[in-house]
Amino acid sequence: MQKTFSKKFKTFEEQINLLKHRGLSFRDEKEAVDILSKKNYFDVINGFETLLLKDPKAENKEYNSDTKFEQFIELYNFDKMYSAIVFKAIDSFENRLKTSVAYRFCEFVYNSNPNANPACYMDILMYENPFSLHNRLNTLQPGKITQKFVNDINYEINRFINGEIANIESKITTLQTSTVQYISIKARKKLLKAISNVNNSILNANSVINVINNDIRLTPAVRRSGDRITYLTPFATSLTVNLTKVSSGVVNPNTVEKSIQIFIKNLQELKIRLDKIYSQVSANSNTAIHTVPHFELKNFVGHNLFKTNHDKKDNNNYIDSSKAKYSYLQKYEVPPFWVIIKTLELGSVLKLMYGLNTAILDKVVLDMGLTPSEKHILFNSTKIIIDLRNHCAHFGLVNRFRTKHHIKINTDLINKLNLRTKSDGNSHYEIRLFDTLQVLAQFTSLHEVSSLFKEFFMAPDCLIDPKLLMRLLDRMGNDNFLNWCSF
Repeated sequence: MQKTFSKKFKTFEEQINLLKHRGLSFRDEKEAVDILSKKNYFDVINGFETLLLKDPKAENKEYNSDTKFEQFIELYNFDKMYSAIVFKAIDSFENRLKTSVAYRFCEFVYNSNPNANPACYMDILMYENPFSLHNRLNTLQPGKITQKFVNDINYEINRFINGEIANIESKITTLQTSTVQYISIKARKKLLKAISNVNNSILNANSVINVINNDIRLTPAVRRSGDRITYLTPFATSLTVNLTKVSSGVVNPNTVEKSIQIFIKNLQELKIRLDKIYSQVSANSNTAIHTVPHFELKNFVGHNLFKTNHDKKDNNNYIDSSKAKYSYLQKYEVPPFWVIIKTLELGSVLKLMYGLNTAILDKVVLDMGLTPSEKHILFNSTKIIIDLRNHCAHFGLVNRFRTKHHIKINTDLINKLNLRTKSDGNSHYEIRLFDTLQVLAQFTSLHEVSSLFKEFFMAPDCLIDPKLLMRLLDRMGNDNFLNWCSF
């Protein structure tokens, strides 16, 4: 990859002279200076110049004859207007999805139990573990367990849980090696009990892993080396320092006591998470799988809603943290789910969807205009839309949008919408703006998007000639103007 070296600073006047040297003409240079002082040169010029250069690959840049600075501004203005309208359409999709998730969750909970805890949406036990190992194992045909499958399980369980345990071990180590010499006997007993409870959960999880390892061992087609799931490591339950003495003037005992209580709370939260994982991967679990195979368990179990100490400064939970940020929540003792879901980013809503009970998720999928068998299309579409949303929200030029390489495009979605993707031989990835808008159009009207397209480029005073428009449309993923007008 060719390196791009740092460039020297140029005044607005020097920037204009450079552009003139490359063959760009200006209607009004003073106006051009004013524009460049308010709009980013990199976006205005570099963002579009490959459409206007004689040879975009040439070392010395030279613009096509009769290329005007005002054409760059026209392209830039269009991009910004188009991005704003696309973002508005994404907002419509986001509101529709959030409304459905909150309504269907509450419908499921409160219809069966009108007196359910108003904060039940923060209880991880109200959700399903999106990565049930035994169900995945049992759905495979004999001899079909692959090294990749085993690695996926390893990644999902071992990395996440051991990461959680490492955090707790670190806290224990810090506590044991600190100069603090005070802890009450009562707090010490609670701490040791919490650690013991977590270790019991780890032993339960290890027993499940042992069953899976036996299944793997009995499967003829599996590779013999390096294909075992590693077991989770319990941490030491003994505190090696004497913490019952008080050294005057060293540390306020009340401060130490509070930190111990917070630590115990974190351990107890970890136990709940481990117990939930265990209950979903146990041999007698009948939980249906409704998620993609490579979804990271960490994304769900580590969701903001389930974090007791969301705000590290004052150890508030998510409700308290949200009420501190958003004044409209402060009138509620416990904000209802359909209100607090407004505070979640679209990416967080997607993570939460992976843990919805199957009956709830099926209704959400129907609300979004798909069938329950197309839930994987909803998940994949939402990932793609999130990528476009983030691009627009961070003021990226929408005409240059490409989905990120790590977002794999589902084959069923490709076939349904006839998407044009790249492929590495194993998977499909990267779609451009036109195909991304087709994905979005499954869920919300893009009439305004089409209208702007027609109004802008068919205006009598538009400076974008047909050849330039064709190059722009091709960059955006479809060089047929009528297709852009028919969303």
